[in-house]
Amino acid sequence: MNIPLNYDAALAAVEGDPELLAELVRLFLEDCPKQMVALQQAVEFRDGKSIERIAHSLKGAIGSFAARPAYEAALKLEGLGRQDDFAGARQACLDLENEVASLTAALGNLPRAQG
Repeated sequence: MNIPLNYDAALAAVEGDPELLAELVRLFLEDCPKQMVALQQAVEFRDGKSIERIAHSLKGAIGSFAARPAYEAALKLEGLGRQDDFAGARQACLDLENEVASLTAALGNLPRAQG
């Protein structure tokens, strides 16, 4: 089973500040669905530049949570967009959607504060 994120690493990335981590989670959960819709549209319209840009943005946000599986899925899609390689883009987008869904569920279960 893939673990969607590393809580300890995510907390360390915000210097142990659980409130800051909670705010990053809130912003991600608010913004991510919009970005995923835009990404799906970019894949549908075969817009490599938009695929690359949106996947890059998602990758950065996902990286804040040390969420390796979702990060790697976003990285793959970013590369496909950069190369205008649409053959695998639809499947890569589905893979990212699945990883983001796992990450979102895991983020929803994070402790709000620790210590």
